[in-house]
Amino acid sequence: MSRKHQWRGMMGDVAEKCGTTVAIALMEKLGGAHFVVPKTYTNRGPMAKLGRELAEPFIAEYAGQVVDIPSKLATKRPPPESRFQEVEALIDKNYTAAQVAAELGISQAYVFKIRKAAGAPKISSKVDKRQKSLFD
Repeated sequence: MSRKHQWRGMMGDVAEKCGTTVAIALMEKLGGAHFVVPKTYTNRGPMAKLGRELAEPFIAEYAGQVVDIPSKLATKRPPPESRFQEVEALIDKNYTAAQVAAELGISQAYVFKIRKAAGAPKISSKVDKRQKSLFD
């Protein structure tokens, strides 16, 4: 029996439905992959890397679905909200999302995810502190 709280996102569902061994194998052998889960196992394609024994439970649950398999590093990453202050400090210095991502070594999509998880407004909606009010 898996303990879902050890997993993040889709892998929690995979661990619960297919077992932790399948979830770990997916991240180790297919981490970062984006693919459509085949309807049956073959010795070709991404599922071949898992082998029939591990692939079949995954195929039984997810056949026909498009999946994004996270890397093993994703299980160790802190929740997005924990990096909000770090991201926001750079946004306050007028960095773009792309510049923040480059500075912190994360993806631009993850910058947006961090800000969204914290309930922050879109960067384009944020008031620039250097902007003077029209009505003052």
